[in-house]
Amino acid sequence: MAGKKSSKGFDPYHRWFGIAKENRPPTYYELLGIAPEEMSPQIIEAAAERQADFVQQFEAGEHAETAHKIQYEIQEAKFCLLDSQLRSEYDKRLRKRKKKGSNTHRKKGGGTPGFSSSGSPVGEGTGFVSQYLGLVSILLVAFLVMAAASFLLPWQKVMFDKQAENEKGAPAIPAVPVVPEKIVNQNVPKAANPKQPQADKAKVQTKWITLFNGKDFSGWTVAGDMKWWKIQDGEIYTTRGKTKRGPAECLVTNQEFADFELELEYKLSPGANSGIMIRKPARTKTKPIIDSMEIQLLDDALPRFSKLKSIHKSGAVYGVIHPNQQVSTPAGQWHKMKVRADGRRLVVTVNQTKIIDANIDDYVAKHLEKPELKHARGVIGLQKHNAGVVRFRNIRIREI
Repeated sequence: MAGKKSSKGFDPYHRWFGIAKENRPPTYYELLGIAPEEMSPQIIEAAAERQADFVQQFEAGEHAETAHKIQYEIQEAKFCLLDSQLRSEYDKRLRKRKKKGSNTHRKKGGGTPGFSSSGSPVGEGTGFVSQYLGLVSILLVAFLVMAAASFLLPWQKVMFDKQAENEKGAPAIPAVPVVPEKIVNQNVPKAANPKQPQADKAKVQTKWITLFNGKDFSGWTVAGDMKWWKIQDGEIYTTRGKTKRGPAECLVTNQEFADFELELEYKLSPGANSGIMIRKPARTKTKPIIDSMEIQLLDDALPRFSKLKSIHKSGAVYGVIHPNQQVSTPAGQWHKMKVRADGRRLVVTVNQTKIIDANIDDYVAKHLEKPELKHARGVIGLQKHNAGVVRFRNIRIREI
């Protein structure tokens, strides 16, 4: 397991990269094999590509799961070191620990190269980068709460003052602002027909929206390199080949969605590995990182994937929620998937078989290293993994 030794004592950082065993977890610089003072984007890109290419040879062996997780650590390390703001914050934390003489980030099982608080592998969207982006979200929410409070508090004072006057024996005065009758009449809705009660807005569904027109990428943004995405016969498909960013190339919608029903059809080539991302933050839609929940798409029948945990198999919310049953999805055939995200409830159906029906909040405490579980809205994404080819068609969505 990445980030710490396996139960058999296997240490991928030492065996694969030659990193000293006492350096656990390794820093991003150690993981990429570069000096902390290295600033050249070209050298950082080349170092990450070299490490990713080396690890890929182990994705088909007994350490496939470990190799897959380390690929994401490499991807996140590169993304952090190429972003000046993230790198500055990361280096600041390294210097702070060194200045204090603290060695907490070197303790056994003490986290990831990104200082994940849980000590879990960086994986898909966890670790320092996701925590940093999550902090930005928290600050934004705090700002909105303060803005709302500044608007509401004056009205609360008016109501309190009116109540005080009434208690002193003053004539009762409605504790609301005086509004001209003309305006009141314009804003008061007509009485509802008792025979036709108003519909519950939470249950109202909008019309289906076609996300892919079958001709071009209108309404979509490529997070990464456009060469990995093609259109043919009304289908979006990924091309074969190894990406420079590890398995993080993705195609995302321009529009954000909060509560929705998503339907699509997909077809995997033998050995293909892909995924559907939901509620990916719009602020990172051009960034080739997986910082959202991912519904895994995988050719489970391949022998090299037989040892994977159920939370990493097809239909799972990757690394978090396992499907309640494995639905047969043979490679080379079209399969229909439906994803319903209604508040904190998530339902995943494959070929009319419900495989996940879960409350996301039930998993937040167990996966503090995955802030993406708290996302309430975001864009929809299709993932391109190095392995195989995946095709998508008939992609549509409706808000609920």
